[in-house]
Amino acid sequence: MKTKTVAKWKTKEVKEIKELAEKYNTVAVVDLQNLPNKQLQIARKKLRGKIVFKLTKKSLITRAFKESGKDHLVKLSEDFSGTPAIIFTDMGAFELFRLLKQNRQYTAAKPGQLAPSDLWVQAGPTSFVPGPIISDLGKLGIKNKVEGGKIAFINDTLIVAEGKPIDETAASILSKLGIEPIEIKVKMVVASEGSEIYKANVMNIDTDVLTERLRTAASDVFKLTIGIGLVTKDNASYLIAKAFRDTKAVAEKSGLLIKETAGEVLSKVESEVDALKSQIKEE
Repeated sequence: MKTKTVAKWKTKEVKEIKELAEKYNTVAVVDLQNLPNKQLQIARKKLRGKIVFKLTKKSLITRAFKESGKDHLVKLSEDFSGTPAIIFTDMGAFELFRLLKQNRQYTAAKPGQLAPSDLWVQAGPTSFVPGPIISDLGKLGIKNKVEGGKIAFINDTLIVAEGKPIDETAASILSKLGIEPIEIKVKMVVASEGSEIYKANVMNIDTDVLTERLRTAASDVFKLTIGIGLVTKDNASYLIAKAFRDTKAVAEKSGLLIKETAGEVLSKVESEVDALKSQIKEE
């Protein structure tokens, strides 16, 4: 019976992955499918010193994660897709996702690619001259007319719906219009930070929107606590000042003479006395 021999380089790869997973707090699975090597090198250069990038066979990564004995790493291997690679870092998973997202670029669509979102062409003039292109516009349902010797689109037109394949005609028109809908980036699929696992849809947060939502929520909570009179660390000074103003207003209205209202009350009394004197003189 023959014994299957494992190549030394494979054993070395598995060992290295296990050691990296032990050393770094965050392990991320990325998908490099359809990513040009140039863009990959640009991303790696920008993140140099912050990450360790490992591209090897999917089976070796899976084996390394299983041999690590860590459940969260085993779960990461369940989300391999396309051309998987691994990033090791001490950055948080959300920070890594944000940095990878910031290093994205856009390029023209190729026939057969799926539309990443609804692809529209806008109404208005174009640089197209009348000719065979009118037939292509008709295939895509783009209503047009000729103005000043150039083609103009009459309406905004959806030419490819999100998730649908982009055919050759649509790809050609989009390219001629300078529309580059295909996002090129190191696509992060899933990551573990410590033993916690985060999917891409969880990490894909617009920080500006989140900040505004938190600001609005804080404002709403502040208004609520003020409305019900609940004293907190954040509203105590406001409630005390409000109570002082309200109490002072009541004292002034009732003519109660205290230190805080003395000026206003005496001024009011003086005005009333002056008015009374004037009335007596008239009588």
